[in-house]
Amino acid sequence: MKNTKIIAIVTFLIIFALPSKFYGQSDANQKAKEGANFICDCTKKSLDKNGINTSKLAEIYNSYQLKGSLLSKYNADVKKINNQMNLKYSLVEADIYLCRDKFRQQYSNYLKNKTFLDKMQTIINTNPFTNGSKLIKNLASNL
Repeated sequence: MKNTKIIAIVTFLIIFALPSKFYGQSDANQKAKEGANFICDCTKKSLDKNGINTSKLAEIYNSYQLKGSLLSKYNADVKKINNQMNLKYSLVEADIYLCRDKFRQQYSNYLKNKTFLDKMQTIINTNPFTNGSKLIKNLASNL
């Protein structure tokens, strides 16, 4: 009788409890991708709207990631993009603040989930629009 109860409990856990943990992680990963894409797209739209050449920004970012250094042909572009970002900083930040507010509303259930946050951070930190602005500022300060 005791073994039957143990088997029943183990069976219940296998059928109902354990899969929900894995579904939860899978859901957190999926939501993290969606959330990160939302932030990245929103950032790109703000940069575009404010006259920042996002094509050139992505080109510089990707080249730097591939080569590990800035190619001299991009020096003028880095200075230009940095100047544009400095001039439009408050407008871009205002747009991004609105995006973050929408993001918090849409993904509030996941904001305490470590898997969700880690996955989002990885995506955002490798995106040319969310991470490229920081790179441009760093590169411009060395020119």
